[in-house]
Amino acid sequence: MTALLVHSGSLTDVECALQLGWASIEILHASLPTQAIRLLETSRPSVVVIDTGDGGLRLAKEVRRRSNAVIVAVSSRYDALVAFSYAFIFLVVAASSDVIV
Repeated sequence: MTALLVHSGSLTDVECALQLGWASIEILHASLPTQAIRLLETSRPSVVVIDTGDGGLRLAKEVRRRSNAVIVAVSSRYDALVAFSYAFIFLVVAASSDVIV
C-alpha cells in the first residue's frame, strides 16, 4: 500500500498513524500540488492525505478527477467552526464517499 502526504509543514502524527496501521506502507511526500499530481500519476497511491491549507481544495478536486484513492483531509487549525467548514467543503468538492475528514 502507498500513501501520499501533501503538506507544507509536518504531518508526523499522520505518518506515524499510517505506519502503525500498515507496517509495510510506503509513504511519499509532496510539498506542492504539482509534485503531488506527479506522484499521484507515477505511484498510484491508495490514500492521499491533504492539508486543507493553501490550494488543498483545488488539489482534492484534481486528485478525485485523476484517481480513486481515498482522500483524507487534515488541518492544523484549532478553530472548530473553521475546521468543520473546510471538512464540509472538501466533501462537496471531492464529490465522493471516499473522503475522510
